[in-house]
Amino acid sequence: MLAAVLTHRHTKPRLFEQLVSALQRDCTVARELARLSSVVAGTPPRNVRDEALYASVVTLVLLLDSAREDRLWQVLLEADAPRVLSEIHRQFPELPPVPLAKLLEGEHLVQRPLGRAAATFVAGVSEYERVHGVSHPLMSAGMRS
Repeated sequence: MLAAVLTHRHTKPRLFEQLVSALQRDCTVARELARLSSVVAGTPPRNVRDEALYASVVTLVLLLDSAREDRLWQVLLEADAPRVLSEIHRQFPELPPVPLAKLLEGEHLVQRPLGRAAATFVAGVSEYERVHGVSHPLMSAGMRS
């Protein structure tokens, strides 16, 4: 559903505005990222269910980033999403990214989904910079190092 709203945001602008307002009003992204605080602190997921749950949080951020929309990037910045995801990516440096579509069809089907989702985010930001020749709005100096 969220992917459809983001994909058709130009044909349904009022629905998209409601989505952005709801994300900001309810602090949805920040609340979801708070679930990852234990992982960022160095505690690995306890079981497969936690791994898939955490990967779904990263997939939400990937979806919002993939829209390439300034207001959504602002929501992500306010929630400190780039820092959280880059920290997770640093914990799983050996894991390659997977296509966002694979995460959407079922992150539980991907081996070590949290690390791969974080790697997908970092790879997407890097690809944006390579294609556009400018710094991605979410890329920080900390992510570059």
